[in-house]
Amino acid sequence: MMRARIVLAALATALAAGCGGDSVSSCRVGADCPSGVCLSTGICQVKHDGGSSIIGLPDATGGESMDAGVVNPGADAAAAAGQDASVSSGPDATTTSAPDGSPTPSSDGGAPQTCLPNHDGTITQAELPVVLGAHMTYRIAQSVTLPANFLAGTTWDFTAAMTGDHDVEFQPAALAGQWFAKDFSTGQFTLRMGGADDTLGIYEQSTGGLLLDGMASPAKAGTPTNFGFQQDEYTSDAVSIETLSYPLKSGASWSSQGVIKGDYAGDTYNCDPLNALNCTPFPTCCIRQTYTSTVDAVGKAITPYAAFDVLRVKTAVSVEVLLYGVWTAASDPSTGAGENVIQYSFISECFGPVAVVTSQKGESADLFTTAAEVRRLAP
Repeated sequence: MMRARIVLAALATALAAGCGGDSVSSCRVGADCPSGVCLSTGICQVKHDGGSSIIGLPDATGGESMDAGVVNPGADAAAAAGQDASVSSGPDATTTSAPDGSPTPSSDGGAPQTCLPNHDGTITQAELPVVLGAHMTYRIAQSVTLPANFLAGTTWDFTAAMTGDHDVEFQPAALAGQWFAKDFSTGQFTLRMGGADDTLGIYEQSTGGLLLDGMASPAKAGTPTNFGFQQDEYTSDAVSIETLSYPLKSGASWSSQGVIKGDYAGDTYNCDPLNALNCTPFPTCCIRQTYTSTVDAVGKAITPYAAFDVLRVKTAVSVEVLLYGVWTAASDPSTGAGENVIQYSFISECFGPVAVVTSQKGESADLFTTAAEVRRLAP
């Protein structure tokens, strides 16, 4: 039976457009940063490939801009430290912001800032741009025992070392040109699913939300993964999973579901409950994933990179299989454990998720103490 694939493991980095990838997160001059730019708040500007594009920033007419540019990764950290992001904090600071928060050019002639946090408790689509070619580093540990009450409260400290810590770089890439691109007509970019899983999620960013169109292996070799979703009414219509719904604010909630359709683990999944001969692989050919999300807390996440004001999104992922016409909770055939997973994403304006905690499969407690994976933004 197919095991659960946790969408928000990819979301943890898909939106982190303004940070990471530098050998240091604090700076005084541009020479301190691999990117060559030290922001006015004393944090290195994101390092990204030349000619990179941004998905999700509104242009002057209200449409989406695909122009190259950078975001300001220092404003969130400055606000968390009680600083004014519009005031230079270093002798060679390179950026400032206008009194109304609008982007201004950097003093060294670099690209203008394109995302400035306003800390209003609401995160819009324009405040979560995706920078293609950005290099983001996350510190990741698997099979982690969390401190007691770690997920409770409104301040979450991710700075302590965890057993098995290792740094992994994530880089959003344009969908065009990848071997599976023709199968996802609405997709825009890809990103690996997690620290231990290099399977790629195929995403599209819209004004209404961040959508997952499917998943695929990085290379077409052996028995690669390449699947999308169809509607659970058993039509052939393609659907996407809504991983975020804009605007994000305290108490907001949303839910979506889809049935797997395509190649995974050597099998081709095709759900057709009306024709068993066309339903593959029989009998577990219909697998449905349901994602239910809520912005359940507001607080501060302290990462190895910096401290951030965040909205916490709790997502419960349930997995079911259609057996004899009845949707039944899926389980791992080797252990009998359920496939359901709970995940918390700590999301900050202009940075996206700065930390993510994913439960073990079969978890039922909201404030669980054993995590399958913990990731947090690192310098």
